Amino acid sequence: MVYHKKTGEENYLEHSVRIDGRTRKISKYIGRGNFPDKQIEDEKKKYKDYFKTESFFIKFRERAKKYNLKFLDSREVGYLEFIKTAYNDWLKSIFPSETEKFEEIIYTKYVFNSTAIEGNTLTLEQTSLVLNENISPKGKSLREIHEVANYKDLLNFISKYKGDINRKFIQNLNRYVLKNIKDECAGMYRNVPAMILGTEFTPLPPPFIESEMNKLIRWYNDEKEKTYPLELACIFHQKFEEIHPFSDGNGRVGRELFRFILKKYKFPPLFFKVQDREEYLLALKEGNNANHKPLMSLAINSLKDDFKSLFINPEKEKEIKKIFNEKFGIKERQQTLSEY
Repeated sequence: MVYHKKTGEENYLEHSVRIDGRTRKISKYIGRGNFPDKQIEDEKKKYKDYFKTESFFIKFRERAKKYNLKFLDSREVGYLEFIKTAYNDWLKSIFPSETEKFEEIIYTKYVFNSTAIEGNTLTLEQTSLVLNENISPKGKSLREIHEVANYKDLLNFISKYKGDINRKFIQNLNRYVLKNIKDECAGMYRNVPAMILGTEFTPLPPPFIESEMNKLIRWYNDEKEKTYPLELACIFHQKFEEIHPFSDGNGRVGRELFRFILKKYKFPPLFFKVQDREEYLLALKEGNNANHKPLMSLAINSLKDDFKSLFINPEKEKEIKKIFNEKFGIKERQQTLSEY
């Protein structure tokens, strides 16, 4: 709530922000003299967005202090937090039926892209037919149809799951992904050497898989309150793919884990797109050398593009760019929103 405060002849608008049990005050000087009630109300309307923006950045700065940023900078995290806040505010503003339809569309796009990255040839429209209408397109293999159809059961499992990432959860993801495809090895760590086509990288030999997966899960539990969620999700995804614990379905399971982590922290839906497949695979490869920034940059760009198409018109984009330039001390000629 914004209220009027007068000190001598000086007039201010003030707003209190509650953060972790503490109160921070935001103040805006509006002039000298006696202000009639109508003028005060007009000033409140005029500075409504100012107080909303200031409140956001105060909360962001306080929130950022709890994380040990390893690859992202405060500008990138600020932009991500802005997107996250806007997305969750938008969700609250629409009807449940609209939310349900939106989530169906986004999930269909996610499934299409995740399976297409692995070589599935179903189009987005065909993916929707399989997922949402139980219609199998003609001329497609049973494997390709099962790869898509399995995501219905996977979504049902995830929506009911109340726990966090652990060995059983990861193995269950693989079971759903490989249902009716490779039931004999679904959910079991591989016991044969693996090879990733198109790369020189050789995944871990089978005897080391269980210990490395246990180590990865311990790392996640140690870092989930200290590492910023996008960093956490990207590093976990890359390390999982590096281990390549299953005989099949590693990419789809890894991207589901990536999605699970971000959703847990109320991020908007974020997924890697098939048109970025080459860049995505190169980013995972860079992670083998402990350089996780390329994967994070790809994720940010993907989220930015989706976010702009959903919520931001050109005029709003200019306003956001100006805010970020002011808050992070960036001159307009040095930085544009498209470079975030």
